Amino acid sequence: WQVYVELASKLPGFLQEKQYDAVEVFVTKAKPDSDETSATIKDWLRSSFGKNLCEVSVPESSIPQKASSEMKTVYDLSGKDISSSAYKRYKEPVDDLVSHICEQLTLSWRR
Repeated sequence: WQVYVELASKLPGFLQEKQYDAVEVFVTKAKPDSDETSATIKDWLRSSFGKNLCEVSVPESSIPQKASSEMKTVYDLSGKDISSSAYKRYKEPVDDLVSHICEQLTLSWRR
């Protein structure tokens, strides 16, 4: 993070207050909250990004790697390719994230 701040601070206007219609940070490859390191990182993200941290997080899974290795999207995988419970555990948060992004874009376009 510090490397990013050092590099970006040299860009014109970086330190100025910015207003965005629809910018959020979302967590991917999230581990369960029971993992102490994961919980600490999520707390850090909440304190760093505040209201710009999306509440939807996508869990860590082998599903995207499986899809990528077959030159498919997650939505192209069939039941015979993967465990249905693992697929559902991964796909539901992805669907929630897509819905959230669509809602935010719709709100932004209305403004």
